[in-house]
Formats: sequence, C-alpha cells, structure tokens
Amino acid sequence: MSTSEKLIAVLTAIGLFVLLGLKNVWGKIFYPIVWVTSYKWAGKPYERENGYEFPEELRGKWFKWLLFLHFGRSNSCGASWYQQDYLHIDCETAGYFKRLWASYMWSAWRNPMYNINYLYMSNMSKVVWAEKSFGPEVWDRKLRVRHGHDGYQLVWYKTEKKQNRFLWSMAKEYFGKFTVNAYLGWNASTEGRYTVALNIKLV
Repeated sequence: MSTSEKLIAVLTAIGLFVLLGLKNVWGKIFYPIVWVTSYKWAGKPYERENGYEFPEELRGKWFKWLLFLHFGRSNSCGASWYQQDYLHIDCETAGYFKRLWASYMWSAWRNPMYNINYLYMSNMSKVVWAEKSFGPEVWDRKLRVRHGHDGYQLVWYKTEKKQNRFLWSMAKEYFGKFTVNAYLGWNASTEGRYTVALNIKLV
C-alpha cells in the first residue's frame, strides 16, 4: 500500500471517529422522540428483519432519514439479554415507562444510533489484500489477551470496494497483575466496523 493510500486510510478513520463521538451525544438526546412516536413516521412500525438495507420510502425525506438512523433490531425494549442480565426487566409485563427506560439504556447509551454503525461506519466488504507492518501471526482480527496474543500489531487492508483501511491493536499482560487490550481502526472480522477501545482488567 502506498503512502498516499495509508494517509487516506488514516484520514477516513479520523472522520468516522468524529462521527462516532457525535452520534454518542446526539443519540442520547434524540432517541426518546424516536421511541415515543413508535416509529410511525416511517409509515409503519418499522423493524428491519435482515441485513443493512435502507428503506426506499425514506429517501429524500431528511427528517425521517434522521430518525431512521436511530433504529436497531431491538428498539421496542432493548435486547433481551441486556434486559435480563443488566436491567432486570421483563418487557412482557413491564409498563410503558419501564420499557421506554430499557430501550433508552440500550439504544441511546449502549448501542446509540445503530444504523449509523451499519449503513455508514461499516462497509460489508471483504478483505482482498492485507499487509502487516508488524505484529504476531494474527492479521484478520484484533489482538486479545484472552486469545493468548501478546504484543502490538498494525495491519493495512484493501477491500473489494477499493477502500483503504488499517487496524492497530495491542494485547499485553503486565507484572502478572493486569491486562491491557487496545484497538484503533477497522475491524475486518466484524463486518468491517470501525472500532476504538481501551480495556484494562485485573488478572
């Protein structure tokens, strides 16, 4: 990969990370409107059943398009495992405000503006070329301490859509006391989503 292509990969990531930050703020403010209106602005209680398609009936309707960006697969009350394990709510019997709260915690805090992730920040594109600048044997996913990885890695990618991408990751254990995992870039193993994270855990 040429220097100019690497620069494009880095600048693309910076732009999308800015969008990632904005959506985390905007989603928390705006999501309750989406839930309270029961998605009737889409012409029906719209729930996607498969994939990442954009509904044609919303093209050119900027306000409805903006609302659509908040959709997830579990909008009515949040994901079932999240309800049970973290919120301790049974959405089958919960009242209106409990369901609103559960959905808000899922779709505004834990997974804000879901459709931006899949319609704009991922590309659903296969890797057709990869070049590892440095790192251990793994190239197609993030390094993780729990997978036995150790060290730092930087990989450059080209996709079938002729996009330039990169992923930097690290997995280290220090003093036998705590582990550090960090990721920055494009996660090739998760449908092409961008990722940024820092996790520190005691052993």
